[in-house]
Amino acid sequence: MSTVVVEIALPVSVIDTWALLTDDRGTWWPDLAFDTAVGAPLTEHWRDDAGNEGVASGWNVEVVPPRLLSFAWAAPGDAETHVHWEVRTANGGGSIVTVRESGLDKAATFEHRSGWTYHLNRLQVAATVSCT
Repeated sequence: MSTVVVEIALPVSVIDTWALLTDDRGTWWPDLAFDTAVGAPLTEHWRDDAGNEGVASGWNVEVVPPRLLSFAWAAPGDAETHVHWEVRTANGGGSIVTVRESGLDKAATFEHRSGWTYHLNRLQVAATVSCT
């Protein structure tokens, strides 16, 4: 099994980053729905390049505001993976977000790394807009 790790710096505080990850998530990842309680269900709907609908579902495993969000999820027919979001203060201000997804089939690592990079770039745009 493989693990993907993607990290990004944001120009906002840890508290503001946590708000973007949870309450304001719809501004940058509207296809993902969940409450921040441990055990709460989580669902993501999307369409691939061919227009086929996909869905992944799971639940929150660990929630420690404003620093840690962890969930398990899978799309039908895929192995369950575990996603761990960590938010920490950056040197000089702002915050660093690290996403680690483990339990991936080695063949899926490139696709998942690309997906997390896409989502973190959208988070960075949302964070930049929120601080202007």
